[in-house]
Amino acid sequence: MRIIRFFKLIFFIYECIIFLFLAGIVVLRSIDQAGFPQIALAASAALFPLMSLFIWLDSSRYRVYMPLFTAGKCIGIFSILVWSIIAGKVTIKAVIFGTAEVESFLLYSYLFSMIAILLIIRDENLRDESIRDKNILNEIVSDDKNLEVE
Repeated sequence: MRIIRFFKLIFFIYECIIFLFLAGIVVLRSIDQAGFPQIALAASAALFPLMSLFIWLDSSRYRVYMPLFTAGKCIGIFSILVWSIIAGKVTIKAVIFGTAEVESFLLYSYLFSMIAILLIIRDENLRDESIRDKNILNEIVSDDKNLEVE
């Protein structure tokens, strides 16, 4: 339990680093252009560190949003792969095998985030099952006690 809580903290820090990296890339690539419209493109990625913060603080309360987090990362992976094809600068092979540094970094970071959130979802499901089993067991024991009293 404590390990998963620590893992959620590391996950939050990791998502903050990914966002800062993405925002830094957008700013560095747009030095000669207007900065604000370029940063606005990276602003939607700020939802991922925010969501990981909520998961770290109270994962049971924000559990229903975890599949949306996963879906957002899937969209990110898909958009990186599509962009690499349309841009023509890099190929999917370059993205997957690491010769396109920025794109590869984002692709692998999104994959890692998806795996991490799926592990957190699995832990939440196992914890709910154990709580449900304990409640059923307590209910059975209390029913047996009531039968003995009568």
